[in-house]
Amino acid sequence: MSFKTITGSKSFKALESEVASHCGEVDLLDELETIAIDAPHGRQWIDTGTATVQRSRSNGTHSYTREACSELIDIAKQGTEPASKDTIEAMGW
Repeated sequence: MSFKTITGSKSFKALESEVASHCGEVDLLDELETIAIDAPHGRQWIDTGTATVQRSRSNGTHSYTREACSELIDIAKQGTEPASKDTIEAMGW
């Protein structure tokens, strides 16, 4: 899948919107095969207790993109909290 196809999908746009509502960012990594959500500086995702959460798009088909975005949306919906000492140290903040 191309960058435009991925970022233009409804599921990706919904993910971007949810993450932006928490002032975070969405990234595509590993030649577009991994979707990552980053909490804002100094914060971590409540659901995972980490500043960054990644999900693989597996074989790159559209259904895997939807699945990855859905999982990440569920995590982002829980919101963020101030980062723990471990997260701060791991991120080098």
